[in-house]
Amino acid sequence: MALQMQYTANSGVVAQNAYIYIQSLCEMNRESLSVQLAIYYTKENKINNNVPIFSAVYTFKPDVSDTAQNYRKQAYIFLKTLDIFASAINVLEEGQPA
Repeated sequence: MALQMQYTANSGVVAQNAYIYIQSLCEMNRESLSVQLAIYYTKENKINNNVPIFSAVYTFKPDVSDTAQNYRKQAYIFLKTLDIFASAINVLEEGQPA
């Protein structure tokens, strides 16, 4: 899974189909999960191992209950609550269930 949206980099470059991908998750403790993400100009740039146009780290409190979604899904849901990613759409990989 990933997110896709129009994104304007600090340099002013506009990526019409920017590809937002979680590179790693780090459980700090039961109260905090760190999300390292990268924004690529396109999905193809990510596939071809090009350098991202932006990267950042965000932190949120995950749901650790027995019925909770996995951390990666929770992280994408969290990212979409942030103003910067509010307009992003989900991008599912081939064969990935919704």
